[in-house]
Amino acid sequence: MVVIGIDIGGTEIKAGRVKKGIITKVIKKKTKSHVSTEIFLEELFKIIDKLFHKDVKYIGIGVPGLVDEKIGVIRSLTNIPSLHNVPLKRIIEKKYDRPVFIDNDAACFVLGEKHFGKAKKYKNVVGLIMGTGAGAGVIINNKLYKGINSGAGEFGSIHYQHKKIEDYCSGKFFLWKYHITGLQLFNKITKRKRINHKALKIFNEFGENIGQELSLVVNILAPELIILGGSVANSYNFFKSEMFKTLKKEIPAAQYKRTKIKVSRRKYIAILGASVLHKEFLKK
Repeated sequence: MVVIGIDIGGTEIKAGRVKKGIITKVIKKKTKSHVSTEIFLEELFKIIDKLFHKDVKYIGIGVPGLVDEKIGVIRSLTNIPSLHNVPLKRIIEKKYDRPVFIDNDAACFVLGEKHFGKAKKYKNVVGLIMGTGAGAGVIINNKLYKGINSGAGEFGSIHYQHKKIEDYCSGKFFLWKYHITGLQLFNKITKRKRINHKALKIFNEFGENIGQELSLVVNILAPELIILGGSVANSYNFFKSEMFKTLKKEIPAAQYKRTKIKVSRRKYIAILGASVLHKEFLKK
């Protein structure tokens, strides 16, 4: 069976043709986030056209915001305002004559890890994204838990310090506080022979923020596994020490000993997760 999986991010759209759990073709394109709905859809159609053929059975799409998944209408999408209240499911089904399933991108991420990655053997998992924004996908007793409008796991929207968790636990943190991207900071450490103590200090601060976010996740959901994904997770080695130090202070010792934290390493895991969305919808 062939499925198209699409991961619509705040900075990039990644899409792939998936056959039996293997991605056979990938297309990546920068997200045009502040264009009209018509222009955005035209760009999305161009991507799907390059992947579509008669053997495609389903199309799965992850978006970084709230979704009324039953009817496929996007209810809130901060980074891509042109898709607000757009009935994306109906539009794409009409154009391609295939069933379309839409959910939150963090749900696709954790589904990908559950079916194809590091979460296979765990029943209770939280997949935490730290990229353009911050979100989380939640699996409880081997089932994706979504809540109303797929809004479960929106830890990034919780107020923290002077802003929200997303402002301290995603790529936004480096931009608003230090006027540098996470990638630039990463490069300052990895591409120079001398240790950049200033860059490491910023990552330590970021690690403390992540530790606080993880303590919320553990105290509220008590998962067996928390898996970190998104572009900033590539810098894990630079913030993990402070992250664990903070987490150890904030949660009971019994929880700290049993909670596993891993970093997603499977390429295009959200595409794979989007490709199995139909299983979540059709098994109900």
